Amino acid sequence: MTVKTPLSVAIQLVLLALLFACQPKQTEQVNYQAPQCIEGQSECQVVLPIGHAAVSFNLARITAETPFDIVVTIESAADITKVSGYLEGVNMYMGKIPLFSDEMMKSDDEDSLNVVFNTQLGSCSAPQMRWQAWLIVEYLDDSNKAQETRFSIEFPSYQY
Repeated sequence: MTVKTPLSVAIQLVLLALLFACQPKQTEQVNYQAPQCIEGQSECQVVLPIGHAAVSFNLARITAETPFDIVVTIESAADITKVSGYLEGVNMYMGKIPLFSDEMMKSDDEDSLNVVFNTQLGSCSAPQMRWQAWLIVEYLDDSNKAQETRFSIEFPSYQY
């Protein structure tokens, strides 16, 4: 019969704890939805000098480190050439997070434009953050001169 010393028992317990601690991370199911205005969003519709813009999200609750879409729909007869933007933290400065879009789709009647920005937010020590999305719409006026208009909306995000 072998006698186990307190040191060997302690080592075995540490190894056992490490074995169970190294389980694969459980991934949380993300429930994407049709884009809509979310709770806590400052504005859903914005009046622009060239028409109207609607800003919506494909998640009901924005959480850190979870990809999501910001969908901007612009109703305008103007010749829109580009829509760009960035995010800034309102209650904590986290730098400017650029928004990138692979899609800029015009409707069949050419008076509506959809732009989808896919992004995600980094985790922060605060359980809730407020973000400001700055959006820049570039267009050609009636004399074919390049113009731009800017607007912003705020929305919340959560740590979990």
